Amino acid sequence: ERGRAARRRWRELKNMLTTPMLWRSVLVVAPAAMVKAALENILPLFADHKLKYNEYEVGLCFTLIAVSFLTTSIIISFSWGFLDDAGQNWFVTLSMVFLGITSSTLLLAYMYGGDCNLLIDDLLDATPDCAPYTHSVRFFYLCLVLFGIASAGCFTPAGYLIGDYIDSLHNPATKDAANGIWNTLWEVGGCLGIALSGIPDTRNWVQEQVLMASIGMVIIVCAFTFAWVSMLADDEDDEGGSARMCCVPKETSEPWTPDADYTPGELTP
Repeated sequence: ERGRAARRRWRELKNMLTTPMLWRSVLVVAPAAMVKAALENILPLFADHKLKYNEYEVGLCFTLIAVSFLTTSIIISFSWGFLDDAGQNWFVTLSMVFLGITSSTLLLAYMYGGDCNLLIDDLLDATPDCAPYTHSVRFFYLCLVLFGIASAGCFTPAGYLIGDYIDSLHNPATKDAANGIWNTLWEVGGCLGIALSGIPDTRNWVQEQVLMASIGMVIIVCAFTFAWVSMLADDEDDEGGSARMCCVPKETSEPWTPDADYTPGELTP
């Protein structure tokens, strides 16, 4: 009996780790957390060393990101239910691409409106001269707002996607396991972003820009991967896979118990 229960639990774990419904949410939240964590470490250094911002102005940068993030999340919360599956997938894919583009160009925004050495010249000069301009600051602030909007377009739907998958499960232990895996990989993405942000020289903005551009390209690749995995998840959902994987078949009226005799994934006649 114990051997049978162990095989059942192993089958549940295997099904959970191979379902695209779990991994498509991870593909959204982990890269987004990596980008956000990297920017949170690079932005204060960039604003202090390059833009000569004081503590108040650095705090204002994060405030713009936070306000735009919260506002966008509220709007998404009200409108998410009106989108069909295809609309939700397209929204998340475009949000990830937008976040990749924004993070790749954010540190370049201050160059707008003023003379500055070309990027190729800055590779040879660690401290190029670039005077601050009013237009540069305004455009830089606008890019911070866009970054907050793009971040909310990734984090908020990721929560809905993992919620939909967890709601399809019946086994309480499997629900906790899926939620734990998702939260752990979210933290892994954030830790990876923090680690990568320590690579550039703290006073070389070009190295910081190259890092943010590289991370931006990574999340764009993840966006197209998400679109592909979502098609697999939608096919699985249409076939009823989400109702059978790691959980009690919806066709059975018996409540799930650890000592149940049926095998998960098999429908009772």
